Amino acid sequence: MKKHISFRFAIPLILASFFCSSLSAQSVLEKYEKETIYLSYNNYSYIKNGQKHWAGFFGKHLKKEMEVSPDAVIEFDRYQKKSITSFWMVMGAGAIYVSGVLLAQERDEYDALSGSMVLAGTGLMIASIPLTINSMKHYNKAIWLRNRDVLR
Repeated sequence: MKKHISFRFAIPLILASFFCSSLSAQSVLEKYEKETIYLSYNNYSYIKNGQKHWAGFFGKHLKKEMEVSPDAVIEFDRYQKKSITSFWMVMGAGAIYVSGVLLAQERDEYDALSGSMVLAGTGLMIASIPLTINSMKHYNKAIWLRNRDVLR
């Protein structure tokens, strides 16, 4: 008799827990679809709630979305600093490289200055690659942290 009574209470409790867990999973999924963001294929835009938004230069418009999470704000600031530094390195490298090429064309003979400028521009361009890769890691981590904290 005692076993029969415990099964009577156990079955409704088990069914109720399955029902509640499916409801909470449904609400988490709805919140996930509505509140989280993900990058578009080109990283210049992002998708939120099914709508495409322009991220802006160096994520200027995306910065507002990061305010949900303090950790994401810190990571996003790291992305912006490294990305801006990388951008100016590439611009400087291009200017030095082009100056070296133009200087070499104006002179009749190849000299060390123009060759050095071309090499310096190339070297600076290559040196910016790890910084760019590192900045994108911070960008993706900031979005991941933001999405994590939105679901809490």
